[in-house]
Amino acid sequence: ETSSECAKFFVSGIFNGKFNGTDENDCNANPSTCTGHIVAPDCKWASYVHQQAYHLKIPVKSNGPSPTGSYSYSEQLDVLQAAFATKSDILFIWFAPDPTLQSHIGTENELQKVLLTTPTQEC
Repeated sequence: ETSSECAKFFVSGIFNGKFNGTDENDCNANPSTCTGHIVAPDCKWASYVHQQAYHLKIPVKSNGPSPTGSYSYSEQLDVLQAAFATKSDILFIWFAPDPTLQSHIGTENELQKVLLTTPTQEC
């Protein structure tokens, strides 16, 4: 195991990934304050996922390894591969069309699009 492998969320043939529950996303223990997890991109991507989720009252939080809780592009790809390998559900923002997403169409790993409400002047 190399130091670069220790920082990975998925390593093909070696580590399939693991998704851990936290106090924040334990809705049985904390039903009024629990949050889901969203894999949010780092600041190199233009994304308003946190603001959109907040204004739409979608209780999610990103707990990635960066100081802002976000994930780099390669980390996002690792999380996606780990979710496929472990058959885990994930929520993340991505742009389409993209070969990363399109390569899974028609497979057991086909991703489902979630459409948010149309923006208004207030939101």
